[in-house]
Amino acid sequence: RKDLINIINQNFAFIIDSLNHLEKMYSLTDKGAYEPHLKQIFRNLHSIKGTSGTLVTLRDKVHSVEDEVLKIIEKPEESSNKFLKILDQDLHKIHGTLFRYIKVMNEQLKMDVNVDSEILKGVKERHKQLEKLEERENWFNYINFLENEFILFSKVCLAVNENDLFVKIDEILENIKQNKLAGIIENDDVKVSINNSIFDIKDKLKKIIEDIKKYSEKLTISMEEGIPFENFDCVKKELWNLQKEGKFDKDNFEKICNKINHESLFALFKSFDKNIKEMSTNLGKKVSLNVKGDDVLIDVTKAQELRGILSHIVRNSLDHGIELPSDRRKRGKEELGVLTMTCSKESKKSAKLKIDIEDDGNGIDSSKLYQQALKNGIISNKEMKEGDIINLIFFPALSTKEETSKISGRGVGLDIVKNLVKQLGGEIKVSSILSKGTKFEIVIPD
Repeated sequence: RKDLINIINQNFAFIIDSLNHLEKMYSLTDKGAYEPHLKQIFRNLHSIKGTSGTLVTLRDKVHSVEDEVLKIIEKPEESSNKFLKILDQDLHKIHGTLFRYIKVMNEQLKMDVNVDSEILKGVKERHKQLEKLEERENWFNYINFLENEFILFSKVCLAVNENDLFVKIDEILENIKQNKLAGIIENDDVKVSINNSIFDIKDKLKKIIEDIKKYSEKLTISMEEGIPFENFDCVKKELWNLQKEGKFDKDNFEKICNKINHESLFALFKSFDKNIKEMSTNLGKKVSLNVKGDDVLIDVTKAQELRGILSHIVRNSLDHGIELPSDRRKRGKEELGVLTMTCSKESKKSAKLKIDIEDDGNGIDSSKLYQQALKNGIISNKEMKEGDIINLIFFPALSTKEETSKISGRGVGLDIVKNLVKQLGGEIKVSSILSKGTKFEIVIPD
């Protein structure tokens, strides 16, 4: 339950971050300046898709929006205000799809999932504005007020999956627009028509907002989450090591005990087990997860960021790396492929964590990758060491896979991974043996 809540709220945060980047794009006059914002939106969408599992509606919607964002990243000159408006709506629709799942979990499965979304937190302000939707003496000013408020209300409707009401609000906005263009917005029959429409919608909006408030008000209620056993084990182990090393003092004791509410890396690794089974089934493959090494507790925020990084790598390993059972048999391998996640301290004295993600799959074809890099102008025609060639995989839009899929994406994922690892103050590299497998090594600060 705790993992589920973390994933859902992390996805809400990805959507809010994307909307913030979109807001910045509205103020830009140079379309060439869109790129960093669009790339961040793409990263966020890619991360949401990575946690979608068997939620087909969510996965397909996110995949579709990714396609549109990627087109503009590749050809920014094709961007338009229409594209920005549609993207805005699509991001709210993704939020709405997540919210619909939460309603099912809370109302039907009685899971009492706590929701943390900035959109829902702002619903009280929308409720206040709803009371102001009354005709005023200055009709033209009132119409301008209505347009602004209905645009915001329409987004709220999308964000909570009330798509039918969104359509009705959109129809009112279009009606106002057409009457303005025709110069008849102040005609009596137009006023009556608009007021009737508002009266019809206002009660429905009020009911929806009251419903949303039930979820937003839960944000003020503290959740009594049990501390996982893994956390106690990690803390006990660290305290024991302090004792053995003669470093058991008040400061070190408190520092370790403060980690009790952090997240276990082993628990984070194991949370991928269900997704791996679902994704491998969708791909017609057989894959198991193996977790090794020493468990470590890390900050919850860092754990969430690491989850996004691992999601990219897991998808790529399953889609690009591990072969179909028939191909594995031909190579003398077991039908069941293995994805191994290992955690360790880089060294006893180091304050860095080393995380390895290794598969026993197809490996990376370095010669094919080298030729693709030459073709794309990433490198000149010169000799390179095998390890350096393999690490070219982190360059943007460089992939040896010709077809795309809904699982791993379009060859842009690994440059995203490298950027995310850098944001954590870490490094990533990859090694691979053709037909034997691939290993990603991540080193981040503890």
